[in-house]
Amino acid sequence: MFVTFVGDGSYDYKNNSGTSSGNWIPPLQDGDSTYDEWYVRVAGNDKLPDMAIGRLTVQTAAEAEALVDKIIAYDREPEIGPWQSRVLIVSDDLVNPDHPYDVEGYFIIDSEFMAHRLMPQNLDLTKLYIAQFPLEGRTKPRARDEFIRLFNRGALIMTYLGHGNPTVLAHESMFLISRDLSAIKNGGRLPFFYTAASQVGVFDDPARISMPEALLKKTNGGVIGMISATRVGFHNSNIVLANQFHEQMYRSERQHVPVGLALMEAKQLVLPLFNSTDLAFRNMQRYSLFGDPATRLAVPLFQVQLSVDDSLNALGEVAVTGQVLDPAGVPVTDYQGQVWLQAFDSSERSRLDGFNYRQVGSHIFRGRFPVADGRFTAEFRVPKDITYGGDDGRISGYVWSSERPSAFGSVRGLVLSGTAAGVETDLVGPKISLRFEGADGNSIPRQTVLQVTITDPSGINITGETGHEIELAIDGELFVLTEFYSVQGGDYRQGSIEFPLPELEPGEHEVRLKVWDNFNNSSRTTITVKVRQGAGTGIENVLFFPNPIRDSGGHFTYDLKEEVRAVQIKVFSLSGRLVDELAGEIREGYNQVAWIPGADLANGTYLYKITAERKNDSKGGRTAVLQVVR
Repeated sequence: MFVTFVGDGSYDYKNNSGTSSGNWIPPLQDGDSTYDEWYVRVAGNDKLPDMAIGRLTVQTAAEAEALVDKIIAYDREPEIGPWQSRVLIVSDDLVNPDHPYDVEGYFIIDSEFMAHRLMPQNLDLTKLYIAQFPLEGRTKPRARDEFIRLFNRGALIMTYLGHGNPTVLAHESMFLISRDLSAIKNGGRLPFFYTAASQVGVFDDPARISMPEALLKKTNGGVIGMISATRVGFHNSNIVLANQFHEQMYRSERQHVPVGLALMEAKQLVLPLFNSTDLAFRNMQRYSLFGDPATRLAVPLFQVQLSVDDSLNALGEVAVTGQVLDPAGVPVTDYQGQVWLQAFDSSERSRLDGFNYRQVGSHIFRGRFPVADGRFTAEFRVPKDITYGGDDGRISGYVWSSERPSAFGSVRGLVLSGTAAGVETDLVGPKISLRFEGADGNSIPRQTVLQVTITDPSGINITGETGHEIELAIDGELFVLTEFYSVQGGDYRQGSIEFPLPELEPGEHEVRLKVWDNFNNSSRTTITVKVRQGAGTGIENVLFFPNPIRDSGGHFTYDLKEEVRAVQIKVFSLSGRLVDELAGEIREGYNQVAWIPGADLANGTYLYKITAERKNDSKGGRTAVLQVVR
C-alpha cells in the first residue's frame, strides 16, 4: 500500500517565529528527529514502516496541481531521449574543512562499490568525482559547471554521496540552491535523486525551502523524486541504508520497482540490525521520500538486442546490428524510428588522491542511425586512442519512435586489443566547415549558434584524450567541444556540432576550430567574423502564449525589425524530431501566428524555432522552449 502526503509541514506549528506559513500535514517531531514513516507503522510492536510513504511539500492548490501534473506526465508520457538510459553517481572529495587533517576517502570507496555492485549494469554510467577538480579559493566552480551540465543533459538515476545541508551539496559548493536552481533546465528529463548526505531534506524549517522541495516543485525541470535525510546524519549509517535501497531498486531481479516500496523494504531490512536507541537507527529513520511513493522510473519499455564482434581493434571498422524486442523478448517487426548508438572504451583502474577507482571508458563513437522494421545496422571506426588490452569495452543503443515505446540495450565485456591489420593509412586531417546562425556573410549577431560540419574518411576522434580534444578558440578563449560532436546522417565519416556562442561584443573576432581524426591527424580552420553594433537576427521578443499550452492552443508572437521575404516556424522534440512546421507573418513590427498542437502530441518539453529569410537571402532565427500540458 502507498501513502502520499499532499501538503507541507513545519516544526513551528504554533508559529512562534512569525515566519511559519502553515502546517498542512504536521511532521512527527521526535526529539532531534523528524520523519513521516511514523504514520505508517501500523502493524506489529516495532518501529518499522509497514507502507510506502512520500510527501509532496506543497503550500497552495496551484503548487499541488502543478506537481501532480508533473508526476502524471512523467508516468504516462515521459520525455523521449537517451537520458532514460543514463545513471549519474556523484562523490564528494576527500577534504573536510572542519577536519583539515582527516582524509575522507570513504566517499570514493563507497561510490565505487555502489557504481559497480548496486547500480543497473545495463545502463550508461557516468561518474562525477569532485576530487578530480581543482579548488579555486574555497569552491570548485568547474565541478559545479560539470554537475549542472550533466543534470541538464538528463539522467534516469542520480545519486550523491558526500556532505550537504538543505541548501548546498559539498563544502566546495558543488550545488548551491540560491545560486544554481535557475541554472537547472532539464525539462522533462527528470532524475530520481538519492542523497546519502546529512540534513539535505530539512523540509519543516519555516524559514527556508530545502533542496528536495525546490527541485521537486521546480517547473520545467528539477527531479521526479528525491530521498534525503531530514536531520543530521553520519556516513556509516547513511551508506548502509543507501546500499540497501539501491539493491532493492536495481538488483532485486524485479522490473519497475516503485521508489517508495524500495525505501520501505530497505528500512525493513536494515533497521532490525540495530537497537532502536542506537544513533544509526535514528539516523536511518530520518531518510524520507519527497515525491509519489508509487513512482516507477521511466525506463524504456522495449529492449534492444545488439550484435557485434567481441573484440575491437584500433583503426578497424566495427559493424553493429540491432533488433527491437518487446518486453516479452519478441521482435517488433513494424518499428520505425531512430537509434542513438554509443561505443565506449574499456574502463580502467586508476587512482585519485591515493584511492583506487575504475575510470569509466570514454566515448569512442556516438551517432544516430535509422531503424526500419525493428532493425538497424551501423558502422564506425575505432580510434587510435584506446585502452589497449582493456576487456571492458561497451556499446549501447537507445531507440525511439513517435508512435512506439522507446527501447534500450547494451553489450559489455568487449576486448580492445591491438591494431587492425590491412588498414589503409590516412595522413590527411578532417575537412571543417563553419557557419553561424543568422549570419550575413561574415557579419554575425551578438548571440548566435556555431554550426560545424566535419568530414573525414576515418571518422573523428572524440575520446577526449589529452591533446586530441575538439577545441574552439574565440579571441584566444578556449572551449572544448568534444562532447558536442555526433554523427547524425548514418555515416560515421561525417558529423556535426552545434554550440551556442557566448554573447560577443561589437567588432571583429577571430574564431578558430581544431579537430582530430581517428588516425590522430589534425586540421585547423580560422575565420574572422564581425559583430556590428546592434547586429541581430532580425527577430526579437519571441514568445509563445500561453506557455504551458493546453488543448485550446495559443500563438507564436515575435517582432521583425524589417519586412522579410518569409518566416518559417518549426516545432521539435528535444531529440530533434520535427513535430510541426508552419509559415509565419512577414511584416515589420509585431506578428502573431496561431497554433494548436495535434491531438496525439505528448505532454512534455519542445523546442520551437522561428526563422526569418531576409530579402538579401540572409537568414536569422530564434529558438525557445514550449511546454505542452493537458
